[in-house]
Amino acid sequence: EEALMHLSQCRAQHQLMRAEALQRIDMKREEFSGQLLSIASESISELTASVHRASEPVLSMLKSACATGTKSAREAERIGVIGESLKEEVAAILSYKTQVAWGRLQGHAKARTQWLRDYAKAQQEESEAMLGAIRRSMGASLAQMHELEVEAESSLELAIQSEVNRAMETADARMDLVRQSAHAMERRISDTAEVLLSLLKYFRSKGGQAVIAKALTTPDSTQGKPGD
Repeated sequence: EEALMHLSQCRAQHQLMRAEALQRIDMKREEFSGQLLSIASESISELTASVHRASEPVLSMLKSACATGTKSAREAERIGVIGESLKEEVAAILSYKTQVAWGRLQGHAKARTQWLRDYAKAQQEESEAMLGAIRRSMGASLAQMHELEVEAESSLELAIQSEVNRAMETADARMDLVRQSAHAMERRISDTAEVLLSLLKYFRSKGGQAVIAKALTTPDSTQGKPGD
């Protein structure tokens, strides 16, 4: 009876150790999630800055060409080529930056997975040492010891596998944020360039400055004549 009571106390101690281990895993999960969110936010900021640096001069030139007209058809063609090239350049920048972001997120996910495995190994070694001490001091029945060992091993394996899966899922979710932002930026730049290029072509086909002047004065003519 004394041996069984001692075994029960050891089992309770063992379960407490497992609970503390799982609690630490939970805390590390929150830290890991925050790190991934920070990486995603930084990546989106870098995407925005890179696209702005590449697109702003070209979009400004297109806006200026639409507002002031061009000197020749050759110049309009040159500006149009630059505008078309901008879309390809932005797509290349976003592709590269998203790959970099994914690499960083994957790196953190792999580091998290490795930490989980190392931690699981350390916990398993500690459990085995405790169980060995129980065997030597108590000589408890093999059935009871087997039950305790299986319980400890299975709970740990399930927890670790769940955390490994969650780490990769979290990385994927954060990467989705980056991809969505990249897609939105690419669409915005492409749509803006398309509109400006269309306006530039239209103004060139209609005589440039004359059409612009007419477009600028048209709103005034819709105000109506005196006496209407």
